Formats: sequence, structure tokens, C-alpha cells
Amino acid sequence: EILPGLGQGGVGGGDMPETGLLPALRRWVIFYGPAIPVLAAGGLVLLWRQTSPERRPVLGAYALAVALLVALRGLTAGLFKDLKEIEFAAPLVATATGATLEALTARGRGGAWAAGLVLAGLAVFCLGRYAGYVATYTRLAALP
Repeated sequence: EILPGLGQGGVGGGDMPETGLLPALRRWVIFYGPAIPVLAAGGLVLLWRQTSPERRPVLGAYALAVALLVALRGLTAGLFKDLKEIEFAAPLVATATGATLEALTARGRGGAWAAGLVLAGLAVFCLGRYAGYVATYTRLAALP
């Protein structure tokens, strides 16, 4: 899909997605919802501060690779499609979000309650999204 798209100045077939960094970042909200990217951004800062200096290049390279994939998605008229950049970023997003929740929990009883409420909200969001996926794909597959 990529090589024919390069020759044509667009995607290798069908529709032309929006270009630009903002549409690429909107895809993160579509996939993760509004809260997880914010929690992950805060967690990435926390992870950077907690990581030993000799391990920071690995964390930095991973974060840079994710940023480059988002930029390529946004600037290349959809040559990279089907959420590939988000799939590659999922372990980093999950780890960074967990770091944020852990830091919130470490702030005492109120922080633990806040982290629990955030986690419950994330679980409700994810289960709702999962139910939507199941409903869509069972209907498309004509399953009962």
C-alpha cells in the first residue's frame, strides 16, 4: 500500500484521509478516549524522572519513534494507515498510564481513592468501547 501511494502522491487505494498533525492526534482520542492520552503524557514525564540515566535513551528512543509515526501518519496523506502507530505505542501508553495511577496512589488515601475512581472510569469506557466493537462486528459477520 505504501509504495503505490508514494508514486501517486496519496494512499494506495480508495479514500484520502485528512493530513496534518491534528487529525493524526485525533485518532488517538478515537482509539484511547480523551483520558488515557493525558494520563499517558503525565506518566511519560514521571517515567523519565524515575528512569536511571543509562536507561533513558531506550525510553527516549521509544517515545521518539512513536512521535515520528504520528508525524508520518499526519504528514504523508495516509500512507501509514489502520492505526499502526497506535498499536506500536500501546505498551508505552499502558506503562505510562500505570505510572500516573501509581503516583496518584502514592499520595495517600485521597490519591488512592482518586486513582481508583479514574481506573473505574477507564474500565467503564473500555468495556463500553468493547461492547460497541462486539456489536458492530457480530452484525457485520451476521452472527446471532
